[in-house]
Amino acid sequence: MGVRGQRSDHVLRPVRDDFRPVLDTDGNVELVVGSTRDITERKRTADALLDADRRKTEFLAMLAHELRNPLAPIRSALQLLRLSEGSPEADQAVYERMERQVSQMLRLIDYLLDVSRIGHGKIELRCELVDLSVVVEQALETVRPLCVSSRHELTVAMPDEPIHLNADPTRLTQVVGNLLNNACKFTPRGGSIRLDVERHDGQVVIRVADSGVGIETGQLSRIFDMFTQLETSLEQTRAGLGIGLTLVKDLVEKHGGTVEAHSGGAGQGSEFLVRLPVVADVPARPPEQAALPQLASTSLRILVVDDNLDAVDTLSMLLELSGHEVHTAHDGVDAVDAAQSCSPMSCCSTSACRNSTGSKWRAGFACSAAPA
Repeated sequence: MGVRGQRSDHVLRPVRDDFRPVLDTDGNVELVVGSTRDITERKRTADALLDADRRKTEFLAMLAHELRNPLAPIRSALQLLRLSEGSPEADQAVYERMERQVSQMLRLIDYLLDVSRIGHGKIELRCELVDLSVVVEQALETVRPLCVSSRHELTVAMPDEPIHLNADPTRLTQVVGNLLNNACKFTPRGGSIRLDVERHDGQVVIRVADSGVGIETGQLSRIFDMFTQLETSLEQTRAGLGIGLTLVKDLVEKHGGTVEAHSGGAGQGSEFLVRLPVVADVPARPPEQAALPQLASTSLRILVVDDNLDAVDTLSMLLELSGHEVHTAHDGVDAVDAAQSCSPMSCCSTSACRNSTGSKWRAGFACSAAPA
């Protein structure tokens, strides 16, 4: 049975007692033998599993809520389009609203894919020589609308000299963007957010500080755990999915850096510090990226393959409106037959295109097109 026992250090610990009687020849209890084991680690592991299961359940409930939120305005927008009398101004507003909501759904789905990649250790970096100022500016662009709508004061301090990193620019932008996005969400309206970038001892320090709700001392140790959500008085719809900081930590460590969180407690704001190694010896002129092969501007013969009929029909209509000849297929066998009959790759004779696709056509590649 499980009880609490006190060891020689006078600390109460969970223990498990196992006793059994030893009987004499007459069936009477002669003595009792048993053992007492310290099960502190076992109980700690069990509690951690229960906590992880609880957080995952909360995450799934929040995910369903977050995915449902964009669907309601999209459905209403579709009904508006059916009822509208073709007013260009009204239709344009509806289109912009739908585009915003679809972008939100895509962002959530991208997060879910990253959760899977983190769990399986499959997040891969495409590193190159990166100017940190470009990364910061791209991250600021993504967060400015939320910052403006929340009436936050955003202050940015960057060094005058360029700072170069060997990093994946897309993933690094995601790191800075997530930290700024969190600062906006967990700061009451009209608060202040500050982004500071400094170079120190062969490293760059990226500091994101806010005047927001802060982090309780007990939550600091697990703030980067998967599905962890802050307990805050801000409306629950702004709490997020509890994925962003886990992704930040994973990406920063994959770049050879560290990330840490600081806060004075509830209502005292938060501060996140990211440290990344700097490239010391930078070429006078960074190598230019090779230009991607461009498709011809004339009408193309395009094969669209997907088992989602609505996706095929919608994309085909879009391509036809753009002046292209479109063929469709809904499974792999039909795709191979269609590729042989319509020859969508006959235009791809350039070395760049051959290097990208190989000598044979492959279904689903973006360059599967030929002059119609």
